[in-house]
Formats: sequence, C-alpha cells, structure tokens
Amino acid sequence: MRGQAKVLPTRQATRTVAPTFKPLTLAEAKKQVEIAAEVNFHDEHLERLIDIAQDTLENDTGLTLCQSTWTYKLDAFPQFIELPKRPVSSVSSIAYLDSAGNSQTWSSANWSLDTTRTFPVILKGKDVDYPEVYDDFSPITITFVAGYASVSAVPAMAKQAMLLLISAMFSDRGDSPKSLDGEAYERLLRRLMRSNYP
Repeated sequence: MRGQAKVLPTRQATRTVAPTFKPLTLAEAKKQVEIAAEVNFHDEHLERLIDIAQDTLENDTGLTLCQSTWTYKLDAFPQFIELPKRPVSSVSSIAYLDSAGNSQTWSSANWSLDTTRTFPVILKGKDVDYPEVYDDFSPITITFVAGYASVSAVPAMAKQAMLLLISAMFSDRGDSPKSLDGEAYERLLRRLMRSNYP
C-alpha cells in the first residue's frame, strides 16, 4: 500500500467537461486586428487564433479562463494537494481506491479548500489521517470546477494578453509571431500570476 507522499507529484489535470463560451468574442478579435465587422473572410482563422491564444495563456499562467470541470489524479496523498488550475470555485469529490481496490469517496468533512494562495490547495483537517490507498498508479481522483463563470467575469488583463497574441499571430502568418510585444505580454503574465490577482 502507498502511504502519504512527502512531495506533491507533478501531474497534468484533464478537462472532462468543456466550457460553453470563449473568453474573447470574434468581434473583439476583429477590432484588435482592425478588420471591419462586416468582413468575414478571416473569421475562421481568427476563431482558431482565439483558441490558440487561450491555450497559450492558460498554459503560461495556470489560469482557466472559462468555467469547466477537471480531474486531477495522484498516486498517493501528499502533505497537501495543490491543484494545478485556478481559479477553483469548488471541489466536487475526492475519490480513491482503498487498500482492497474498492472505490471510495473521501468525505468533505475531512478536508477544506484554500483559495487564498496563488494556486488553490486542499488541506486535510486537524487530526485527520489520509485513508490508505491501493498500490497502483493513480488510485486518487480529484474532480473540481475551475474558471470564470461568464465572459464578463474573465479578467480584462487576461483578455488583453490574448489580444496581443492574436494580433502578433495574425500579422505574422506562416512564421513565429515576431511582432509580439514580448515585454508587454510578460508584464501581463507576471501580474496575472500574483496570488492577489484577480
């Protein structure tokens, strides 16, 4: 059986329920690259650039811009569980395989969610022991909801960073985005990575 890990394993979370909206509208992207609203020749390309810019910003910051459901798997319970996405609005469940290989759900009375840090952390309660888990890969599955609930809730700074990427990629089609103002983008990233933002 695997006990409590001293170091949090490095894992990627998996999105299981996709968002129902995008953080930027096509109209906003068109305005950024100075294309009139009635011109639709570039619409498909711009929609693709919105997706790429969103993926890039989320990977660079750990932010989830649009509310969606994720699962995060662990091989063992660490001293505390740092979730790799933010902002997190709720943890739906912490499921695990017990020492006999049976599926169990760890009661929410045993843990709490701390969202005051740069990345949200799940902390076990005082005098609470982690359950023993099955000796196998990824016997622990955490399901949580991360992201902003609406387009209007997405931080303006995140939208601006996406617009910088879109403008650069649109201008430098076929090449790496040489026209990207890297310094401006990095400044926005640093602010978005602060524990007190947004």
